[in-house]
Amino acid sequence: MRIILKKYRIVFTVLALLIMITSVPSLFLYLNSIKVSYGFFPFDKNKEKLFLNDSLLWDTGATGSTIYEEHKDKIHNKIQFGYHLGFDTFYKMRFHKLYYLSQFDIGDTLTIHNFSFKIIENILPEEIKQSGEIGIIGMDVISKANWIIDFDLGKIDIISKNKTYKTKDQPQLVFKYKHTKKPKTQLDFSVCQVGKILIDAGFNGELSLLRSDIEKINGKYKPIDTLEMSVYGLYSISPIIQNCYVYDIVKINNIYFRNIQICESDNRLIGFKFFKRFNKVFLNTKEKEFCFY
Repeated sequence: MRIILKKYRIVFTVLALLIMITSVPSLFLYLNSIKVSYGFFPFDKNKEKLFLNDSLLWDTGATGSTIYEEHKDKIHNKIQFGYHLGFDTFYKMRFHKLYYLSQFDIGDTLTIHNFSFKIIENILPEEIKQSGEIGIIGMDVISKANWIIDFDLGKIDIISKNKTYKTKDQPQLVFKYKHTKKPKTQLDFSVCQVGKILIDAGFNGELSLLRSDIEKINGKYKPIDTLEMSVYGLYSISPIIQNCYVYDIVKINNIYFRNIQICESDNRLIGFKFFKRFNKVFLNTKEKEFCFY
């Protein structure tokens, strides 16, 4: 009996420490709210992902921001204030040190005040190392402004949350979400509805769904080809190979899409390749919606 009670005490002590480690940084961040400046960045339309200043991945699938360890010396005057328990796309877990910076400049365009970020140790996959990116700007920062991605001009505008995208055109598609840092929406394939899909600009594919979702879709739409796609998690040194099914035409939210690829995975995602099917994407973080034009 004493041994069992001792084990319970250890478990409760560990849980209490985890709660303390994660709650203190949360309180600190609440008292030091992130603020951003406004402007625009050009970006390479041919890349599979969107980078700010050619170095920081714009990632709506990440709740927080990250700097990779090999670039940490470029960040001066940072202060460590806690720890963060992180999970990647494939649910791998890591503890990271959390840092605070009163001002972080990204090029001459974007200034982030009260910037907090975690540093990820040197366990990155080769794909990320070769991409030139030094880190990730996540929804903790993205949610502080509205963003207009213009694929025709190859630029992304950062505007106030109180401003909107002025255009005579109506959006072809609107994805609404509820959680500020986890933009999840739903898709209607007419044969089935799929919910809790993360809008993840850090994913370079089009759509990623569960096997059970794809089986329902295949009841109406037959794939014309099957491809293999290499996908990396943030903590995955080697790639995970996924089967991607190519469809001639699929109706999604009352719009027909041709030659669309749906990958089979343990995650439901809408990736950046889907964004690129449109001319412009407006992320209205105040109204919590992605508008596709």
